[in-house]
Amino acid sequence: MKKIFILACFSCSLLMGTIRNVPAMYATIQAALTACVSGDTVMVQPGNHMGNIIWPATSNIKLFSAGDSSNTTIMVNTGRVIQLNSLMTDTNTVIRGFTIRSGTLTTGSGAGISVNTGGLKLIGVVVRNNSLYNIGTNASGAGLYMNNASVVLENTTIRNNQIDTGTWCYGAGMHQTSGSLTIRNSKILSNVSKSDSWCYGTGLYVSTGTIRITNAQISGNRTGNNPTWNYGAGAYLDDCQGNLTNVLVSGNSFGTGGSFNNGIGIFIDGATGNMNLIHITFTNNYKTASASANGTGLYVRSATAVVNNSIFWNANPGTEITNSSGTLNVNYSDVEGGYFGIGNINTNPLFVSASDYHLQTSSPCAGVGTLPGSPVFDLDYNSRPMPVATNPDMGCYEVSQLVSIISCCLDAGLRVYPIPTNGALHISTWCNSEPFVFGLFDLSGKLLMNGNSVTGQADLDLGRLSEGIYFLKLAVSGKTLTKKVVVAK
Repeated sequence: MKKIFILACFSCSLLMGTIRNVPAMYATIQAALTACVSGDTVMVQPGNHMGNIIWPATSNIKLFSAGDSSNTTIMVNTGRVIQLNSLMTDTNTVIRGFTIRSGTLTTGSGAGISVNTGGLKLIGVVVRNNSLYNIGTNASGAGLYMNNASVVLENTTIRNNQIDTGTWCYGAGMHQTSGSLTIRNSKILSNVSKSDSWCYGTGLYVSTGTIRITNAQISGNRTGNNPTWNYGAGAYLDDCQGNLTNVLVSGNSFGTGGSFNNGIGIFIDGATGNMNLIHITFTNNYKTASASANGTGLYVRSATAVVNNSIFWNANPGTEITNSSGTLNVNYSDVEGGYFGIGNINTNPLFVSASDYHLQTSSPCAGVGTLPGSPVFDLDYNSRPMPVATNPDMGCYEVSQLVSIISCCLDAGLRVYPIPTNGALHISTWCNSEPFVFGLFDLSGKLLMNGNSVTGQADLDLGRLSEGIYFLKLAVSGKTLTKKVVVAK
């Protein structure tokens, strides 16, 4: 038995790999990465660290911060911060807990991070203040550039990245060509494209491949003044297949002038494009100086798009939705000015305020969506629909029609702890006496674990789960409640 135990422990240590500490063992992140073999982890202490990093052609390397993005930065004085260029990388290649900033290029793409083939997962990363100054040439992906790669973003923010060029601007925040892109619980904010000619997808530009965005915000992205073409300040999706679920598209804008101003929020293009959008809130997207635009919220050209349970409510002139030679179906949505489709309405959605796009309990968008295809959570990971067995709301946020009942009965009598947890989770209700049924879901809505308790208590072992956000849904005395669960190891 002792021999078996020793062999098992030895195997575990091999699987875990070596932890290479910076700066205790290696002076730089580059030196630590270069020394890695498959399965190793580079652990970086808080502080400012220099970039110009070339990722080695080695599989399954993890680059972790011992702190988080608020106190651990990788930066450069000039050039690109991080470059990956190997088929040996994939989504088991992970960067977690850093701010990636100050990359500056006058040629090329991806001043912050460039992923050319292979793949990458970003967890808890901020990619900000990276710039491309390609005057007179094309420029793509100042913050994050991806080509023929599989990339996953979780709890990641892409913000304040900028392109300044005389011709084509593609994705100041992010640019993806081919491959697959998955975005969960992330934000694309305040990126800027400046060009005399083409500004396409300032926040996000994706060409071909697949894209899945769940629980995200695309806000405050803008173009400069007087480009000939303004297309998709929030996002431009060209010949893509995929889904957008629970997304807030707000405050994106076109600058003054321009001959073509189409799709301020999202522009969907391409004969092979096929996108499904559900529970999207398009609001406060605008053309500077209150000028008009086609598709203030959404513009579809050539592609196929299906929209359900969404809100289009933007203050400036122009159409909310424009379909130009595409196939577009919009149903169970609130569209300012109206739009043909099943269950559509045209009425003020009654947001909480001019800057808070949650719904008031009296909102006409509450309870009038359609249930098929609707996720079991909203952008805040609250249960959807609320209450159970009703229709979901339109838009990215769900408002409870039983707020007083839930706050008096469920919240006061339910305990779920500790959060965050490293594995053990305890649930108890109403002085440990009220029976309940539970289900644990990941961010995609996949059921990972379920069960019941007749005693009103349960202890769950979440040790096998990866770090991240999950949600626990409970049914108690005919009521439902969702609690966010954070697993941190």
